[in-house]
Amino acid sequence: MRFGYDLVTHVINVRFQFIACIRSLTNNTVSIGHVNFYLNLLLQFCIGPVKRSHNGEFKIDLPKLGFSLGWSRILRLVINFGITTLLLGLCLAFAAADPHNKAIVPDECESELSDHGNKALMLAFLGLFVPTCYFAYQTPRADKDGNCEPRYYHIVTTGITLIASLAYLVMATGHGYYFRPFDCRQFFYTRYVDWAFTTPLMLIDLLGFSGATADTQFFLIGVDFLMIIAGLIGSFVEGDEKYAFFGFGMLMFAPIIYYLLVDLKEAAKSKSQAVQDVYNKISMLTAITWACYPVVWLFAEGSNKLTADTEVYAYTLLDLLAKSVFGFFIINARAALSEVNNRK
Repeated sequence: MRFGYDLVTHVINVRFQFIACIRSLTNNTVSIGHVNFYLNLLLQFCIGPVKRSHNGEFKIDLPKLGFSLGWSRILRLVINFGITTLLLGLCLAFAAADPHNKAIVPDECESELSDHGNKALMLAFLGLFVPTCYFAYQTPRADKDGNCEPRYYHIVTTGITLIASLAYLVMATGHGYYFRPFDCRQFFYTRYVDWAFTTPLMLIDLLGFSGATADTQFFLIGVDFLMIIAGLIGSFVEGDEKYAFFGFGMLMFAPIIYYLLVDLKEAAKSKSQAVQDVYNKISMLTAITWACYPVVWLFAEGSNKLTADTEVYAYTLLDLLAKSVFGFFIINARAALSEVNNRK
């Protein structure tokens, strides 16, 4: 336990050093003060007070933590660390996107996305937002007495396409990207914000239908965050070092595929036939679509062989299948959905 606390303390110190690094890279053209504030707020929310020692390092008040960390508290810690890591990575993207920072954004970089690509992004927004409206409409509502049948997985599934539709609206309106300084590629970092929130929600659906244990939920959501963050970092890196981050992400991806197709499928066999049918559909759909994302990454963010338009077409198709079709399978299976909601 002490080792884990020391590791968390070390991670906090590294993060604040990274913020200082961002300040030096951007020549203070981007304010990071608010990020400091929210990071500290999130850390206090999940593990308690964070104090600065006399030598400038940040320390957790370890004695107050005790040994009462339950799975829900640990999961909240992992989620908050994943989100704040993503936010810090995006700070660098925002800094790079600042037109006043000539060292990071070359003047000769121009948008690679054509009108067809922009139209594809808008169609993707509609392809996610319209199903969101349908999923919300199908969500049970409370009667005049305040009674309502369970709707946990209705809300989770609706949240998946709602978040994704917002991300596509950002991209379709010409935002949420920056030009990589080493190859002028138009990099849509908004996708990673989307994936950081929607992929855990998709796993929550899958884990709910399979009846997974708390430790399995904690493990899979944790490695999912690491997978997304590794892909984000690799997209910022020039040279072959990026493939080290890609490889790390794939290592995190491997147990997700294994659990979806083996362990969780076996666990789902103890449920009703209706629940098994839904789980088999959404797990296979997720395994196939998620396995295609790294292939697109290799040819787009990785080797820069795909054009921006082709990248948009590929990711758009995968997102519509992985989220909208995924949601239809769940929301339209009323008997199975009622069963897992009542079990929740």
